[in-house]
Amino acid sequence: GRSFERMRQELSRALDAVLESRRDLAARVAERTAELETLYHALRRRDESRGHLLRRVIGAQEEERKRIARELHDDTCQALTVLGMRLDSLQDGCRGKARQGLAEARALAQRTTEGVHRLIFDLRPSVLDDLGLLAALRWLASRYLEPLGVAVRCEVEELDARLPSEVETALFRAAQEAVGNVARHAEARSVAIRARRAGEALEITIEDDGRGFAPADAMAAAPSGRGLGLLGMRERLALLGGAASIDSSPGHGTRVVLRAPLPVAAGHAHA
Repeated sequence: GRSFERMRQELSRALDAVLESRRDLAARVAERTAELETLYHALRRRDESRGHLLRRVIGAQEEERKRIARELHDDTCQALTVLGMRLDSLQDGCRGKARQGLAEARALAQRTTEGVHRLIFDLRPSVLDDLGLLAALRWLASRYLEPLGVAVRCEVEELDARLPSEVETALFRAAQEAVGNVARHAEARSVAIRARRAGEALEITIEDDGRGFAPADAMAAAPSGRGLGLLGMRERLALLGGAASIDSSPGHGTRVVLRAPLPVAAGHAHA
Protein backbone atom coordinates (compact mmCIF):
# COMPACT_ATOMS: atom_id res chain seq x y z
CA GLY A 1 0.00 0.00 0.00
CA ARG A 2 2.80 2.44 0.86
CA SER A 3 4.56 1.58 -2.37
CA PHE A 4 1.43 2.23 -4.41
CA GLU A 5 0.85 5.51 -2.57
CA ARG A 6 4.37 6.64 -3.51
CA MET A 7 3.68 5.66 -7.12
CA ARG A 8 0.42 7.58 -7.06
CA GLN A 9 2.15 10.67 -5.69
CA GLU A 10 4.89 10.48 -8.32
CA LEU A 11 2.30 10.14 -11.07
CA SER A 12 0.32 13.08 -9.67
CA ARG A 13 3.43 15.27 -9.60
CA ALA A 14 4.36 14.28 -13.16
CA LEU A 15 0.87 15.08 -14.46
CA ASP A 16 0.86 18.40 -12.57
CA ALA A 17 4.19 19.30 -14.20
CA VAL A 18 2.81 18.55 -17.68
CA LEU A 19 -0.33 20.60 -17.02
CA GLU A 20 1.73 23.52 -15.70
CA SER A 21 3.89 23.38 -18.83
CA ARG A 22 0.80 23.50 -21.03
CA ARG A 23 -0.65 26.44 -19.07
CA ASP A 24 2.62 28.33 -19.39
CA LEU A 25 2.75 27.65 -23.13
CA ALA A 26 -0.84 28.82 -23.57
CA ALA A 27 -0.03 32.06 -21.75
CA ARG A 28 2.98 32.68 -23.96
CA VAL A 29 0.94 31.98 -27.09
CA ALA A 30 -1.69 34.50 -25.98
CA GLU A 31 1.02 37.08 -25.21
CA ARG A 32 2.71 36.60 -28.58
CA THR A 33 -0.63 36.77 -30.40
CA ALA A 34 -1.34 40.13 -28.76
CA GLU A 35 2.10 41.37 -29.83
CA LEU A 36 1.45 40.29 -33.42
CA GLU A 37 -1.90 42.08 -33.45
CA THR A 38 -0.21 45.22 -32.14
CA LEU A 39 2.41 44.92 -34.87
CA TYR A 40 -0.27 44.45 -37.52
CA HIS A 41 -2.16 47.61 -36.53
CA ALA A 42 1.06 49.60 -36.16
CA LEU A 43 2.13 48.63 -39.65
CA ARG A 44 -1.24 49.62 -41.05
CA ARG A 45 -1.08 53.01 -39.31
CA ARG A 46 2.33 53.60 -40.85
CA ASP A 47 0.79 52.85 -44.24
CA GLU A 48 3.56 50.53 -45.34
CA SER A 49 3.29 48.85 -48.69
CA ARG A 50 0.94 45.91 -49.04
CA GLY A 51 3.71 43.49 -49.95
CA HIS A 52 5.90 44.45 -46.99
CA LEU A 53 2.95 44.31 -44.62
CA LEU A 54 2.07 40.85 -45.92
CA ARG A 55 5.56 39.49 -45.39
CA ARG A 56 5.87 40.95 -41.90
CA VAL A 57 2.51 39.85 -40.54
CA ILE A 58 2.17 36.44 -42.14
CA GLY A 59 5.86 35.73 -41.70
CA ALA A 60 5.69 36.55 -38.00
CA GLN A 61 2.60 34.41 -37.53
CA GLU A 62 4.10 31.41 -39.28
CA GLU A 63 7.41 31.71 -37.45
CA GLU A 64 5.49 31.74 -34.19
CA ARG A 65 3.59 28.62 -35.24
CA LYS A 66 6.89 26.89 -36.01
CA ARG A 67 8.37 27.94 -32.67
CA ILE A 68 5.36 26.69 -30.74
CA ALA A 69 5.45 23.41 -32.66
CA ARG A 70 9.12 22.97 -31.79
CA GLU A 71 8.48 23.67 -28.11
CA LEU A 72 5.60 21.23 -28.03
CA HIS A 73 7.80 18.58 -29.62
CA ASP A 74 10.89 19.23 -27.51
CA ASP A 75 9.25 19.86 -24.14
CA THR A 76 5.70 18.55 -23.87
CA CYS A 77 6.15 15.43 -26.01
CA GLN A 78 9.35 14.49 -24.23
CA ALA A 79 7.72 14.95 -20.82
CA LEU A 80 4.81 12.76 -21.89
CA THR A 81 7.19 10.12 -23.22
CA VAL A 82 9.09 10.01 -19.93
CA LEU A 83 5.79 9.84 -18.06
CA GLY A 84 4.67 6.90 -20.19
CA MET A 85 7.91 5.03 -19.58
CA ARG A 86 7.60 5.63 -15.84
CA LEU A 87 4.03 4.35 -15.85
CA ASP A 88 5.12 1.23 -17.73
CA SER A 89 7.81 0.61 -15.12
CA LEU A 90 5.41 1.08 -12.22
CA GLN A 91 2.78 -1.10 -13.85
CA ASP A 92 5.15 -4.08 -14.03
CA GLY A 93 5.38 -4.17 -10.23
CA CYS A 94 1.67 -3.85 -9.45
CA ARG A 95 -1.29 -6.17 -9.34
CA GLY A 96 -5.06 -5.88 -9.16
CA LYS A 97 -6.67 -2.44 -9.01
CA ALA A 98 -3.33 -0.68 -8.80
CA ARG A 99 -2.24 -2.21 -12.09
CA GLN A 100 -5.57 -1.38 -13.70
CA GLY A 101 -5.34 2.23 -12.53
CA LEU A 102 -1.83 2.61 -13.91
CA ALA A 103 -2.93 1.06 -17.20
CA GLU A 104 -5.69 3.65 -17.48
CA ALA A 105 -3.23 6.44 -16.71
CA ARG A 106 -0.85 5.05 -19.34
CA ALA A 107 -3.64 5.04 -21.93
CA LEU A 108 -4.47 8.66 -21.03
CA ALA A 109 -0.83 9.67 -21.43
CA GLN A 110 -0.73 7.96 -24.84
CA ARG A 111 -3.89 9.72 -26.03
CA THR A 112 -2.51 13.04 -24.83
CA THR A 113 0.74 12.43 -26.72
CA GLU A 114 -1.18 11.63 -29.90
CA GLY A 115 -3.24 14.79 -29.47
CA VAL A 116 -0.12 16.91 -29.08
CA HIS A 117 1.36 15.34 -32.22
CA ARG A 118 -1.79 16.24 -34.15
CA LEU A 119 -1.58 19.80 -32.83
CA ILE A 120 2.06 20.06 -33.92
CA PHE A 121 1.17 18.93 -37.43
CA ASP A 122 -1.75 21.34 -37.63
CA LEU A 123 0.46 24.25 -36.59
CA ARG A 124 2.68 23.79 -39.62
CA PRO A 125 1.91 20.80 -41.86
CA SER A 126 5.02 19.66 -43.70
CA VAL A 127 2.98 18.93 -46.84
CA LEU A 128 2.60 22.68 -47.46
CA ASP A 129 6.36 23.27 -47.38
CA ASP A 130 7.28 20.07 -49.22
CA LEU A 131 4.60 19.73 -51.92
CA GLY A 132 2.86 23.09 -52.14
CA LEU A 133 -0.60 24.54 -51.82
CA LEU A 134 -2.58 22.21 -54.08
CA ALA A 135 -1.30 19.07 -52.38
CA ALA A 136 -2.03 20.72 -49.04
CA LEU A 137 -5.67 21.25 -50.08
CA ARG A 138 -6.03 17.51 -50.62
CA TRP A 139 -4.40 16.94 -47.23
CA LEU A 140 -6.97 19.23 -45.58
CA ALA A 141 -9.76 17.02 -46.90
CA SER A 142 -8.15 13.82 -45.66
CA ARG A 143 -7.21 15.39 -42.31
CA TYR A 144 -10.48 17.09 -41.37
CA LEU A 145 -13.35 15.65 -43.41
CA GLU A 146 -12.76 12.03 -44.41
CA PRO A 147 -12.49 10.79 -40.78
CA LEU A 148 -16.02 12.15 -40.26
CA GLY A 149 -17.39 10.09 -43.15
CA VAL A 150 -17.86 13.16 -45.36
CA ALA A 151 -17.70 12.43 -49.09
CA VAL A 152 -15.05 14.73 -50.55
CA ARG A 153 -14.44 15.64 -54.20
CA CYS A 154 -11.25 17.51 -55.06
CA GLU A 155 -10.84 19.14 -58.46
CA VAL A 156 -7.46 20.81 -58.72
CA GLU A 157 -5.98 22.58 -61.72
CA GLU A 158 -2.22 22.31 -61.37
CA LEU A 159 0.07 25.29 -61.86
CA ASP A 160 3.38 25.09 -63.68
CA ALA A 161 5.27 26.67 -60.78
CA ARG A 162 5.00 27.06 -57.03
CA LEU A 163 3.48 30.28 -55.76
CA PRO A 164 5.45 32.58 -53.44
CA SER A 165 5.47 31.19 -49.91
CA GLU A 166 3.46 34.08 -48.45
CA VAL A 167 0.74 33.55 -51.07
CA GLU A 168 0.59 29.80 -50.46
CA THR A 169 0.51 30.31 -46.71
CA ALA A 170 -2.27 32.90 -46.77
CA LEU A 171 -4.45 30.80 -49.09
CA PHE A 172 -3.76 27.63 -47.11
CA ARG A 173 -4.70 29.22 -43.78
CA ALA A 174 -7.90 30.64 -45.27
CA ALA A 175 -8.79 27.22 -46.73
CA GLN A 176 -7.91 25.55 -43.43
CA GLU A 177 -10.33 27.85 -41.62
CA ALA A 178 -13.10 27.13 -44.13
CA VAL A 179 -12.60 23.34 -44.05
CA GLY A 180 -12.30 23.37 -40.27
CA ASN A 181 -15.62 25.20 -40.03
CA VAL A 182 -17.23 22.54 -42.21
CA ALA A 183 -15.86 19.80 -39.95
CA ARG A 184 -16.91 21.54 -36.72
CA HIS A 185 -20.29 23.03 -37.59
CA ALA A 186 -21.76 22.10 -40.97
CA GLU A 187 -22.89 18.48 -40.40
CA ALA A 188 -22.33 18.05 -44.14
CA ARG A 189 -22.58 14.80 -46.08
CA SER A 190 -20.47 15.93 -49.04
CA VAL A 191 -17.93 18.64 -49.78
CA ALA A 192 -16.42 19.82 -53.07
CA ILE A 193 -13.01 21.52 -53.07
CA ARG A 194 -11.97 23.14 -56.35
CA ALA A 195 -8.89 25.12 -57.26
CA ARG A 196 -8.57 26.74 -60.69
CA ARG A 197 -7.07 29.65 -62.50
CA ALA A 198 -9.63 32.42 -63.03
CA GLY A 199 -8.09 35.05 -65.24
CA GLU A 200 -5.03 36.37 -63.41
CA ALA A 201 -6.10 34.92 -60.06
CA LEU A 202 -6.15 31.56 -58.33
CA GLU A 203 -9.65 30.72 -57.11
CA ILE A 204 -10.33 28.11 -54.43
CA THR A 205 -13.94 27.10 -53.82
CA ILE A 206 -15.08 25.04 -50.82
CA GLU A 207 -18.73 24.05 -51.05
CA ASP A 208 -20.75 21.84 -48.68
CA ASP A 209 -24.33 20.60 -48.35
CA GLY A 210 -24.49 21.18 -44.60
CA ARG A 211 -26.85 23.15 -42.45
CA GLY A 212 -25.55 26.58 -43.45
CA PHE A 213 -25.62 29.79 -41.41
CA ALA A 214 -26.22 33.53 -41.63
CA PRO A 215 -22.89 35.07 -42.73
CA ALA A 216 -23.69 38.48 -41.24
CA ASP A 217 -24.17 36.94 -37.80
CA ALA A 218 -21.05 34.78 -38.08
CA MET A 219 -18.88 37.71 -39.18
CA ALA A 220 -19.83 39.76 -36.11
CA ALA A 221 -16.90 39.00 -33.82
CA ALA A 222 -18.03 38.21 -30.29
CA PRO A 223 -16.02 38.43 -27.03
CA SER A 224 -15.92 34.61 -27.07
CA GLY A 225 -13.85 34.74 -30.25
CA ARG A 226 -16.66 33.59 -32.55
CA GLY A 227 -16.28 35.15 -35.98
CA LEU A 228 -12.59 35.96 -35.66
CA GLY A 229 -11.64 33.07 -37.94
CA LEU A 230 -13.78 34.36 -40.80
CA LEU A 231 -12.56 37.90 -40.29
CA GLY A 232 -8.96 36.68 -40.28
CA MET A 233 -9.62 34.80 -43.52
CA ARG A 234 -10.71 37.99 -45.25
CA GLU A 235 -7.89 40.07 -43.81
CA ARG A 236 -5.22 37.61 -44.95
CA LEU A 237 -6.48 37.61 -48.52
CA ALA A 238 -6.98 41.38 -48.52
CA LEU A 239 -3.25 41.70 -47.77
CA LEU A 240 -2.61 39.72 -50.96
CA GLY A 241 -4.89 41.97 -52.98
CA GLY A 242 -7.41 39.13 -53.01
CA ALA A 243 -10.78 38.49 -51.41
CA ALA A 244 -12.94 35.91 -49.66
CA SER A 245 -16.67 35.60 -50.27
CA ILE A 246 -19.12 33.50 -48.25
CA ASP A 247 -22.50 32.47 -49.61
CA SER A 248 -24.69 30.63 -47.11
CA SER A 249 -28.10 30.51 -45.51
CA PRO A 250 -29.59 28.27 -42.81
CA GLY A 251 -30.50 24.88 -44.24
CA HIS A 252 -28.92 25.46 -47.66
CA GLY A 253 -25.22 24.69 -47.26
CA THR A 254 -22.26 27.02 -47.65
CA ARG A 255 -20.01 28.13 -50.50
CA VAL A 256 -16.70 29.85 -49.71
CA VAL A 257 -14.64 31.34 -52.54
CA LEU A 258 -11.04 32.41 -51.94
CA ARG A 259 -9.23 34.47 -54.59
CA ALA A 260 -5.66 35.71 -54.78
CA PRO A 261 -3.77 37.27 -57.71
CA LEU A 262 -1.25 35.00 -59.43
CA PRO A 263 2.33 36.07 -60.10
CA VAL A 264 2.93 36.78 -63.78
CA ALA A 265 5.13 33.69 -64.16
CA ALA A 266 2.59 31.22 -62.81
CA GLY A 267 1.19 29.26 -65.75
CA HIS A 268 -1.21 26.35 -65.55
CA ALA A 269 -1.84 22.87 -66.82
CA HIS A 270 -4.75 20.57 -66.20
CA ALA A 271 -4.07 17.59 -63.94
